[in-house]
Amino acid sequence: MIRRTMRLVAAALMAALAISACGCLGRKTPPDPVAQPENPPQNIGAGVQISIYLARWKDSPGLEAVGRIVVPKEGAGEAELIKTAVESLIAGPTETEKSSGLSGTLPKSTTVRSVKVDGTIATIDFSKEIITKASAEAAVSGTGESLALESVRKTVAGVVGGSSKIEKVKIMIEGKSKGQVDGRLVEDFWGHVGLPEYLLLKGEGETEPKAGGPAEQSVGKPADGMAIKSVRWSSDASKFRFVIDIENADGTAAAHCPAVKASLSASSRVISIDVNGIRAVKEARLVAGKPLKISAGCARTVTRIADESRGDDQCVTLALALDPAKSYTYKMFSLSKPVRVVIDVFPK
Repeated sequence: MIRRTMRLVAAALMAALAISACGCLGRKTPPDPVAQPENPPQNIGAGVQISIYLARWKDSPGLEAVGRIVVPKEGAGEAELIKTAVESLIAGPTETEKSSGLSGTLPKSTTVRSVKVDGTIATIDFSKEIITKASAEAAVSGTGESLALESVRKTVAGVVGGSSKIEKVKIMIEGKSKGQVDGRLVEDFWGHVGLPEYLLLKGEGETEPKAGGPAEQSVGKPADGMAIKSVRWSSDASKFRFVIDIENADGTAAAHCPAVKASLSASSRVISIDVNGIRAVKEARLVAGKPLKISAGCARTVTRIADESRGDDQCVTLALALDPAKSYTYKMFSLSKPVRVVIDVFPK
C-alpha cells in the first residue's frame, strides 16, 4: 500500500513538472523585452552597450549621454573599443535625437586614424578635418570647443570603466601633438581653449593644461540688438592694441558694452573673442572665412570664424592670430561713449 502511494505521488510530481516546463495552457512564457537603440547594428548579439555624449544648447549648454550598441572586431581590446566609441561620437545624433535638440560635438568628416594604449595613456590620432572642417561642421566657440573636448573625455571614460589602467587620453592630429597641419596650429585646436596636454579620465571636466595655458577674460553684460561697427588696431614699443567699436543695430549709440568673452589659446598665439547680442556686422572687412591681414606689432590676422545663432541675435567669434614665434599675455577692458572693447597684447 505504501509503495503504491509513493508511485502515485511521484507520478503527480512528474506531471506538475511537465506542466510547469510547458507553461500555462501549453503557451511558452515570452522573454523579458530588451530595449533596442535606434538604428542598431545588424550583429546585435555580439554588440557592446556604450554611451556617447552629445551637445544640448538650449537654456544652459551641456552634454547629454545617449546609448549606442557597437560591434567591435572579434577579440578587440581597449584600443579598438575606444576607436569604435569615438567613431560613434563623430557620427553624431540620429534624426530622432536631432529633433529632441541634440547635436554632434565634432566635425562629421573627421576620421580616427588610430588609437594606441601604452600603460596609463590612450592616444587618439584624429584626421586633420577635426580642425580644418570645424568652422563648417561644428559649433566653433569657446563653449563649443570645451564641449567637444569634454565629450571625447567622457565617452572614453565610460568605455574603459573604473577597472582600467588607462588614466589619461592624449589627442593628436595627423600624428602631431603640436606644430602645423594645413596652416593650423594643432595645439590651438579650434582657437579658443586649445588642446590640453592630456584629458584626465577622472572627475568632471578635469584636464591637465600646458604651462601658460588658456586664460579667459570677460567684460560687459547681456544685451541684444547690437552691431559691430568697425575694428581698429595700433601698436607701440610695449603693446599691440585691438579695438572693436560697438553700436546699436539701428546706428544709434549703445548704452553699454554687450557680454564679451576672450580666451588665450594654449600656445599663447591666438586670442578668441566671443561678442554676444550682435544683430549685424557692419565692418565690411570681417567676411567669414577670409582673414583680415594686420601689419602692426605682433598681430598677423583677425578672422570672423563663427556665428552662433541665439534667437534674433548671434554670438560672433573673432580669432586674433599673433606672431607664432613668440608667446603673449593680454588684458581686455571696455570703454563707453562710444562703446568699444579694447584688447591690449603684451609679449611675455
